[in-house]
Amino acid sequence: MRVLGLPPRADDSQFIDMDRINAAQKRQVHVLGDEPLIAGVDLAWGGDDENVVRFRCGNDARSIKPLRIPGEKTRDASAMVVKLAEMLSANYDGRKIHTMFIDSAGISGAVGARLRQLGHSNVIEVNFGADSPDQHYAYMRDYMWGKMKEWLLVGAIDAHPGLEVDLSGPGYSLDKRVRVKLESKEEMKKRGLDSPDDGDALALTFAQTVAVPKPQKAAPSNYWQPASEGSWMRG
Repeated sequence: MRVLGLPPRADDSQFIDMDRINAAQKRQVHVLGDEPLIAGVDLAWGGDDENVVRFRCGNDARSIKPLRIPGEKTRDASAMVVKLAEMLSANYDGRKIHTMFIDSAGISGAVGARLRQLGHSNVIEVNFGADSPDQHYAYMRDYMWGKMKEWLLVGAIDAHPGLEVDLSGPGYSLDKRVRVKLESKEEMKKRGLDSPDDGDALALTFAQTVAVPKPQKAAPSNYWQPASEGSWMRG
């Protein structure tokens, strides 16, 4: 039994230890001006789970507050399309969302397709059950959580109790190929733990490496340069 406020430091099956989480809650980080802003969207269609959107800009996943919407309020997918479209058009402390990763489970694919129809080409669906791009992890969800676990050694997160419980909740095992396999949401619920919506949303920001945006070239300006001896021309 895990009691909020008095979690175990770590155990043999806990994927992310509390020392790592607590350190990330207290850490102060500096973000470069050209770091891309990434959004991870874990969608829930009805039920007790929540739709959660979390933001990360380099090592900072704290400054921009997450968005949580109860699943029962988004049974109509168009409601999430409208909300996510607003977010993609918004400005966050001088930045716009560079890339938005959305969990592709259920009807999420339709949401992503609709957002692209609306002109948001920076929306990418992620299949949690797809093969991992890294041989050390079994599936895509395992890979994203693994990248997030590494990042927690240098990154900063907020101290929201829901995120803390989510990050410390999943256990893990090794399959026959010695690959990390994270505990499934169904298995967690059997242990009395809620679906890690906040944790999955943050993990989605590690789905792919997002390149730093290239600076736009300045338009050529008029200037004077020598054309020949004794004369000048405008460039």
